[in-house]
Amino acid sequence: MIPGFLLLLLACLCPQHAATKLVLYPPRVFLPYNYGIPSNITVSVVGGIHCSFEWWSKNPNIVAVDPICVSEDCCREAVVSVVSSSSLRISTKIIAVAKGHSENRILECDVVTDTPTSIELNTFNEGPHLNGEPAVVTIVAKDKYNNVFNSINGLNFQWTATSETHQIDTNVEDGSEEKEPEFLLETLPNPSKYNSELQRRGLLGHTVLFIPKRLGLHSITASLKRRDLIDLITPISHIFVRLPVQVRPSYEINLIEFANVDITVKKDNGNAVGIISFQKHSFDDNLVHQMDSYKESGLYLENGTIKVTGIGAGIGDFKIAIPNLNDEHLSLKEHELLSKIQVVKPAKLGFRISNGDFNTLEEMQIYVVSVEVFDEDGNVIYPSENLRIITTFLPSSLFYVNSTTSNGTYHVVQALVPGKGTIKAEFKGVLKPDNTLFKKYDLSTSLEVTICQKLEISPKFLLLPKTSNSVPLHKIRVMATGGTGNYKWSTDTSEEMASINFDGEISHAGFLNIYNESDFNVILSDSNNPNFLTKSLVSVQNILDIEVYPSVVESVVGNVLILPVAFLAYEDKEKKIVRKFDDCTTLKPTVEIIEKHLLSLIEEGPYVPAFGKGCMTLQFKCKAPGYSRVNIYYDSKIGQDVITHKTTTVLACFKSLKPVHPVRVAVLPLGATKEIAFEGGPRRWPLYKDGHYAKLEASNPELINFEIIKDPIRYNKDLTVFRVVCKALGENTLTFKIGNEASATNPHPAKEETTIKFICSEPHSVHLKLPQKKNNNLLEDNIVKVPFYGEKLFSLDIWIKDEMGRKLSNISSLNVKFEKLDENLIEDSDSNELRSYENAVAGYRKVTRDYAEFKMTGNTGDLRVTANVKSYKAAVFKKLGISKPKREFKEVTATIDLKLAGLRDIMTGSYTKKEENNVAQSEEETCDEDSCNS
Repeated sequence: MIPGFLLLLLACLCPQHAATKLVLYPPRVFLPYNYGIPSNITVSVVGGIHCSFEWWSKNPNIVAVDPICVSEDCCREAVVSVVSSSSLRISTKIIAVAKGHSENRILECDVVTDTPTSIELNTFNEGPHLNGEPAVVTIVAKDKYNNVFNSINGLNFQWTATSETHQIDTNVEDGSEEKEPEFLLETLPNPSKYNSELQRRGLLGHTVLFIPKRLGLHSITASLKRRDLIDLITPISHIFVRLPVQVRPSYEINLIEFANVDITVKKDNGNAVGIISFQKHSFDDNLVHQMDSYKESGLYLENGTIKVTGIGAGIGDFKIAIPNLNDEHLSLKEHELLSKIQVVKPAKLGFRISNGDFNTLEEMQIYVVSVEVFDEDGNVIYPSENLRIITTFLPSSLFYVNSTTSNGTYHVVQALVPGKGTIKAEFKGVLKPDNTLFKKYDLSTSLEVTICQKLEISPKFLLLPKTSNSVPLHKIRVMATGGTGNYKWSTDTSEEMASINFDGEISHAGFLNIYNESDFNVILSDSNNPNFLTKSLVSVQNILDIEVYPSVVESVVGNVLILPVAFLAYEDKEKKIVRKFDDCTTLKPTVEIIEKHLLSLIEEGPYVPAFGKGCMTLQFKCKAPGYSRVNIYYDSKIGQDVITHKTTTVLACFKSLKPVHPVRVAVLPLGATKEIAFEGGPRRWPLYKDGHYAKLEASNPELINFEIIKDPIRYNKDLTVFRVVCKALGENTLTFKIGNEASATNPHPAKEETTIKFICSEPHSVHLKLPQKKNNNLLEDNIVKVPFYGEKLFSLDIWIKDEMGRKLSNISSLNVKFEKLDENLIEDSDSNELRSYENAVAGYRKVTRDYAEFKMTGNTGDLRVTANVKSYKAAVFKKLGISKPKREFKEVTATIDLKLAGLRDIMTGSYTKKEENNVAQSEEETCDEDSCNS
């Protein structure tokens, strides 16, 4: 099998996407020829997710290939074994073909067999502890070109070990005297089935375990017998079995003058050693030992600890003897541990920051900042407790110091906010036993650091649908923020699952291509500080359900309704956590509109990004007012099954709200009534009909009375009519509001409103006019034709204006009287009373004309008619409960002079315009509302 650290090294050394490509590892295999037991090695397919491979050897007489299959059709590994027993250098290849791969990819690995020409031992530099873990000793074999063989697990080596008192040969002949061993050489336990032949035969291979039984120095060597050649022998390797104790803080210590250190001897498990004796050994006179009473004969011992203080420059060393570990075969020397103390001069200060000594930090992260003192040779000086170093972090707004040591060499610091700062350190001296400060060296240093924003990927989590008609399944852009601004993107999956591309110069955006269902991480690192690392989880899952999240489901005819649609999946299947996909624009659902004359689906329109709780949007064009149910389907294939997901909603269209009667302003006298009408606005929501409202609000409600007029058979469903009565003089702003209240199916209902002016005013002027007839060729406008026979009637239009020149819409509450000066021309009858013509075809009553009719006697001549507005009608005020105004009514009058002409005179041309002066007249003209203001 391939060692894990080699796979990691391969991934680090390869280019950005190389680790995800299909390759054989190792790409080249170097094996020794078959000595009788074949050496072998496992070759693996690295990268990709393809599992089915067919393996073979180009020359089976040289190497054989044995696939390792985890299932019947999944063989990504194979064991390559040497068959040839020829000692000549031979080359061949092994082949792995990806079966069913889109590119029918062929992978190759070079195999070379040769003869080892040298062998050497690899072991630990520091020997094992007595009764501790054994040492692993391995043989490395090379050819004449100094190339290392990948595997030599088929070679049988002869191992020989020597101690001070014994010599052990692993090839002891039968019948020889067996001596008590001081160590054991054993093969590695639990070998693979592919390299267990040596163990089954009781032979030692290229790797053994050295198990010490006694203290002391041991020598070990191995040899390999070669056919017709001189045997290969490794150089001698030494293994020193040491005591299971440790000298803390170290075996070698550098001190500054007057600095002290506590030296402790403990077992490897941390427990203190029982009886220990310290022996003075070649101490320099400049070393002084702190103790309660100074003793030149030795070091002061207290609870297994000795305190040493350095004075001046010099070297001292001492030995530690442990009598209770004496061995009859060993001298006292083997029990002694040599520790060396050196007094040196400090030369400079330096900083060490945890996580790689980078001077770029990340906000809100905690770092350990150490101040180190170096001597002139660059060796680190022990940070004694009585050193005094002042360390400052500037500015204080960027740092928070959680803790620090008394000597100022160790600080736990949290970087707070982004910015540039400085860390300064100054060596103040060494605190002597009399509490005075020893100042001899002037040392200081500083380090500029930059605190960056926290490195983040947006989005932090991506849930995407598996079922998609596009290739790749998804193209997603991920964004990076924070750090130093230079980024590297990667994924922890193969290129057959996903790949990510980015521009090295503009690296804040990564473009992710996803090809298959999987869970993987997008990994972001900072190019300037690899400790800045973050990742975003990407999960591609099957569709679980589909839902519509209504936002605005009502819109004006001609506008577009945007409907958010969410496809759902498990974020955490074990915990049953369901959420929407982050992007599902690649899915194409089927949309069914029930009322197709009301709505139409916009398939080729401007792209609208997903919003709210949706992961995609559907656009509908409103064509006519009304409601329609919309069904949305999507078929997803899971294995061999096709599952249909369905959801439904209701959409509404309505006309834009506008006032239709009056359009802008209505002016009425006191006691008059007018029907005002509005058209459009949201209709009653079918799923919550009680939530619909249509209300009229007045800025001065005390001036008027109003009520809504409900007509169940009104053909115009978008018409809302109110009846308004003037109670007092004044001006009102009428605001009409219509809409639906929020509900579960309509959380954001449409609401519309519009305003008109409604004025209760006094009459100020009266106007009279004959109605104009079409094709009127009369010489003057005030000529009335007197017919020979039939009903001899004519009418006069009347309208009244207020002081501002605005026409009063309804004058039925006014008492209007007509006076005639020549009763020979006009008969006095009830038809002379004021009349009004109302049109209700549009669904509301509209007064289009106020007039009076007069019956002619048949005589011709000049006639003067006077209209007098004398007062308000008391009966109207009484019926409506309106109080009589305090201000006295001011009577207004108007007079019109008419010429009653016989038909004979008209036909003879006496009252007819000349032909060249004929002007085509419009149809009957009447004044409507404020159109006669001038």
